Amino acid sequence: MLLRKPSKGSATAVILLVRWRRLLTALRNEVDHIEGLGPHLIPSIEFSDVDDAAQTRRFGRDVRRYGVGIVRKVLPRSSAQQAVSDTVGYLEARAGSSTTRPARFRGPRQDPWCFDCFWTPAQVRCRAHPNVLKAQRYVMGLWETDGDERLTTRLPVSYVDRVRVRGGGFDDVVVEGIVGEVGSEESEESEASSSASFAREERKKMGVGGSGSSNLMNKGSISISSSSNYDHDHDHDHDHDHNHNHNHNHINNHINNHNNNHNNHNNNHHNNHNNHNNHHNNHHNNTTITTTTTTTTTIINTTPDDDPPFFRNPHKHHHHHQQQQQQQQQQQQQLLAADDWISALQSSAGVIAQVDNGSLERWEPDGYGRCGTYNRIFAGDWENYDPWQSSGRVGATTDLYNGYGSCSIFRMFQGLLSLSTAEPGMLRLLPSPRLATAYYLLRPFFSSRRPPPGPDVARPGPEWDAYLDPDNWLLQPEPDTIIHGAVPGHAQRLTEPWHPHLHLRSSLVTLPTLQPGDYILWHPDLAYHFSDPASVAGPAGPDRPVTMLLYVPAAPLTQTNALYLARQRKAFRRGHPGPDFDTLGRGIVAEDPDLRPGEDEIARVGGVDALRAMGLAPWEPEPASAVVDLANLILFPE
Repeated sequence: MLLRKPSKGSATAVILLVRWRRLLTALRNEVDHIEGLGPHLIPSIEFSDVDDAAQTRRFGRDVRRYGVGIVRKVLPRSSAQQAVSDTVGYLEARAGSSTTRPARFRGPRQDPWCFDCFWTPAQVRCRAHPNVLKAQRYVMGLWETDGDERLTTRLPVSYVDRVRVRGGGFDDVVVEGIVGEVGSEESEESEASSSASFAREERKKMGVGGSGSSNLMNKGSISISSSSNYDHDHDHDHDHDHNHNHNHNHINNHINNHNNNHNNHNNNHHNNHNNHNNHHNNHHNNTTITTTTTTTTTIINTTPDDDPPFFRNPHKHHHHHQQQQQQQQQQQQQLLAADDWISALQSSAGVIAQVDNGSLERWEPDGYGRCGTYNRIFAGDWENYDPWQSSGRVGATTDLYNGYGSCSIFRMFQGLLSLSTAEPGMLRLLPSPRLATAYYLLRPFFSSRRPPPGPDVARPGPEWDAYLDPDNWLLQPEPDTIIHGAVPGHAQRLTEPWHPHLHLRSSLVTLPTLQPGDYILWHPDLAYHFSDPASVAGPAGPDRPVTMLLYVPAAPLTQTNALYLARQRKAFRRGHPGPDFDTLGRGIVAEDPDLRPGEDEIARVGGVDALRAMGLAPWEPEPASAVVDLANLILFPE
């Protein structure tokens, strides 16, 4: 992705700059507003009130304003406690199973309390629970669908995700360092050691440490190139149907389209779910961090002592004759290398927030650009951007790089269902779905005149005020490929050095206390931050009660989601990880069939609606619905 700018002094450049500076002013007021209200701005509603028009009107208004809300008492406390008890027994039994080891159901080392388990009693039952499905239908109804026949919010689909566990002795394994690598749960110790060694070498190649290489942490220079032909002097205009084509075209000139083969490849991804894994493997393996070709090379020079470490968007090209095994190996190696970089980032960048549903994809023409999700923002018209308009998202590709845990479906809300008491401080969110999103999307196109204050300068203060002043920021004078906080196959990262106007220490709001059965949901563009549990509740041990939260997002029925559901159904029947968590497509680390719940448990808890949400029973097209007919054809073709 090469970035270009409008001609210096052109009317378009002036308009974009004026709107950017207006955004910075609005964002400063937004941060002050958020800081003033704190946790009190997060709306909540009792599950028993979701049919009360007066209560839902207030709750819906605030959710749309802040992008987050809590539905209280979705599960009875007794059901939540029983789910925790049964799941603790499941995890302990699985840890002692001859087919698994504790390390194999641990999460990434940056977040080891996120377990790579998908079919525990708590997860299977809670996804199937009628109250959970009803809560999902209710909150998805807050989106604007405008009669779009490509989706229905009346029929939620169950997206299989992980579980967060702490206490009850489960932390002992984490403390001892038995934590699985991201995307490498199948590795034995020797394989893990080999992967870590390779990751270190890859980091050297990418300039993340090591002698003889450019060091991003020390502000080096790197070069990237692509096999695609880019004409730096030619505008690649796109005809978007809104009132700001002219401005949008100039911003869009910063983002070069991929070649036709790449676009066709993504189209096949939507049309044939059987080729989904091959599509993503090929796409990710065509990602290059440092290459040499005969086309064009762009040199990126960072300013000494000014810029934080960064990753740039690598161009993609297709090696049609590579063997599948080589592709998978390269994919795994690149993921590990990026994972190492994120570890380094966590130790050097202060407060870090993340945004799910892709990173680079938000700027990619064949990512969110497929349906113009952020067209208004890229046109500078952020004031009229609607984050709740589903038509701009239902056809987007949110995972171009097959990242481990990167959500490839259209989900309207990320969600956490609490099965125990979760104290304040565990989760913090940035409740600004419009302004904060516009800021981090436009941030790569602008730079400051003066460098940021040094690390010893107090914030706030006059030097910081001068640095953050809107008049200190200009449209990029030269094209570059820096996309702040974006790493292929990983969530978008927001940091204090890269995104200073977000004031993350002030704008990340601490979540109120969650009780067993409470369900918090937030917009997929919202930034959030998980705190180290030890910093919130102190060191855990065998005597500390188990704390358990389930990732339970809310997703509507769409064609893309039905295609994914077909693959997820196969994973369920085999006890394999969900497809987004099985990046190599080999279904490793199957959960023991003698331990995990099956279809009968889903039917017992939630009946036919729960079976349908898992793709285990056909939907009844009443009223008539094109997307229901299509989903039934995909999942039940006979």
